[in-house]
Amino acid sequence: MSNHASGDRRYQRSMPEVRRAAQQALASLGWSWQGVADGGLDAAWTSRFLRYKDDIFIRLHSANGTLVRVRSVSRTGTFDFGQNARHVREFFDALERQLAPAIAVKRRA
Repeated sequence: MSNHASGDRRYQRSMPEVRRAAQQALASLGWSWQGVADGGLDAAWTSRFLRYKDDIFIRLHSANGTLVRVRSVSRTGTFDFGQNARHVREFFDALERQLAPAIAVKRRA
């Protein structure tokens, strides 16, 4: 195990739509976050026990829809016991929940 994890997924949606959904996903997860100059989002997660912090970097790229790249890195320690991989999965799950209502509306139309 290491102290970081990453992943990426492509969505057939506009970058502004995916960015709004990503902001809503971060809010739903309760992670503190801020926008950055390149249009991405930087977030921080704090554990309840011992207050460890992990940094989550989200970058959006226009490429056949929107490519979302996520990287989670522990601020301390050599091993994360899978926590950073959980952050990546949790973010993508939350993002897809935010994008799902728009998908459902399009299917009904």
